[in-house]
Amino acid sequence: PDDVDPARSTLHLSLGTSPLALIRGAHQRFQVYPYWCSEQIASAAEPLLALYRAGPELGADSAVARRARRDLERVVATLVRRQRPDGGIGLWSAADWSTPWLSAYAGAVLLDAKVAGFAVDDSVLARLGGYLQRSLAERGPIMAPVAAWYDSSAVRLSDRVMAVDYLSRAG
Repeated sequence: PDDVDPARSTLHLSLGTSPLALIRGAHQRFQVYPYWCSEQIASAAEPLLALYRAGPELGADSAVARRARRDLERVVATLVRRQRPDGGIGLWSAADWSTPWLSAYAGAVLLDAKVAGFAVDDSVLARLGGYLQRSLAERGPIMAPVAAWYDSSAVRLSDRVMAVDYLSRAG
């Protein structure tokens, strides 16, 4: 295309006979940037967890597995570090706002990481469970920039469904 600068542009090709060729080609998109918000980090972790779990069956080379493992360890550490005193997962830090949906979404990634063999402290998961149980019982106002969304019953129901899903999966 006319608007491409060939001096600063690159093209990467990845070929193969398994799904790993596609995954290797898209790996840069799967890398976790530690300064993303918790939702972005959790969203990036989902395909990485799938890759990590499927790697042995797909014949993933050790470099792919090492990169996925390193990124997933960073995800777990970042989400755990963002756990607030009340058990929720903050959007940007442990001092930031949260919602039950955000905390349950991040918690689902922590549960999946634990199942995949990553070290996730049980007390982190228990405190998160307590936060979500309280959110189901109290239904207080959401103190966050997204508070106006909570005028919608669909948003409130989404929070509740996510909380119940996490609690069910966490046992």
